[in-house]
Amino acid sequence: MSKYFTSVYKNYLDKIELDKNIETNCNALIDKMASLDTSLNNFTRSIENSSWNEQCKDQLLQSLIPNIRNNSAVLKNGVLNNLNTVIKLVKNDLYEMLVELKEKDDEYCEYQEKIAKEELNSSDASYLKGKVEALDKLLVNLVKNIDSKILEIKSYNNIDTSVKASSSYLSDVDLQLTIDELIKLYKDTHIDSEDDSILGKLKAQVEENKIKKLFSSNNLKAGSKEDSDLSSMTLEYGNNALNNGNCIDMSLLGCDWKVVNTALSVSEYATDAYNRGIRQNSNSERYGDLCLAFSYVHASNLYNGSTGDNAESAYNWNHAGEFTDYFCDDKQQTLGVVYEQISEGKPVVMQVNGNKSGTSRHFVTVVGIKNSVQNAASVTEDDLLILDSWDCNLERMDTETSRFMTTGSQTNKSYSGYYLRLLK
Repeated sequence: MSKYFTSVYKNYLDKIELDKNIETNCNALIDKMASLDTSLNNFTRSIENSSWNEQCKDQLLQSLIPNIRNNSAVLKNGVLNNLNTVIKLVKNDLYEMLVELKEKDDEYCEYQEKIAKEELNSSDASYLKGKVEALDKLLVNLVKNIDSKILEIKSYNNIDTSVKASSSYLSDVDLQLTIDELIKLYKDTHIDSEDDSILGKLKAQVEENKIKKLFSSNNLKAGSKEDSDLSSMTLEYGNNALNNGNCIDMSLLGCDWKVVNTALSVSEYATDAYNRGIRQNSNSERYGDLCLAFSYVHASNLYNGSTGDNAESAYNWNHAGEFTDYFCDDKQQTLGVVYEQISEGKPVVMQVNGNKSGTSRHFVTVVGIKNSVQNAASVTEDDLLILDSWDCNLERMDTETSRFMTTGSQTNKSYSGYYLRLLK
């Protein structure tokens, strides 16, 4: 069983291996943009040499065409350059690091299993324990480096601001209006029909490249499968993944949320679980130290649509094997993982404070994120909706008395950073 190569990293590796043609597709898109430039140049020369109404010619040459050209430059010099960089970082650096993590983690687990069987002589056992300790340190550093590389890749989210500032930047709607306006103006005022073929080429090129699909809120978004094979991008840029169907809109506690889309709504489940006594305070003497076990029960039941559980399921740790550890020293990276899991419809078990000072730990189940959150980079702990294992209450994390995220260092644990348990 993997310890460090968790489902989060496995998903990254699987997607990278599936996206084998993405670099080819990106280069093809760059070539098409160059072809669009050529079409615009030909179109411009045609206008200059044609019998146009002067006012219309000036409008085309001084306003409409430059706007399209500037947006083409932004796309080439901003988005496509960033995309190219991201692809290289993903296909080379990140891929190799993930492969190494998987191999070393397999080796680590293999040694652990051999030691656990207690079939080795003392010399071999001592040797393997030394190997395990060395691998443990290597794997911790490797995970940190991978998390850092993922953050670096995600930093290419937006178009370069210097490029954007130097151009007449338009939204996708404005750009499409410009294209439609240009074509209409051309048809309404053009006298020489011999130039219609150039217009046709321009329009075809515009439609082929689906420019309007590549401009939205300054971020790159992939089109549909028939538009471009780039729809299977490994990392999403600017897209709100909470809108992918694995979450539903819900108003609770005076706020609008995206909550995991489960067989029972989270509010119905919370009521049912409370009535069944699936909470620590149903018998604090028996269940008082089982916050993690109760959080497992809630996350598993919500995800799998189970309703027949009871508190003894937590007491017996029945669901512990369905989860894997996630440790990270970076708070934003940890919140990004929470965002990704919720966007997949998976509740997340998270370590929070057990007392007001945060020196003791407690575990809760994250079940939703505020509707206002747009992407993994912008989520904060104040945006989370939790199901508290203590009393089975749904709670916001943005009030004066809210739970808050804590680290291993704060709570005197052997690990330093933030701690999640993720459904496999």
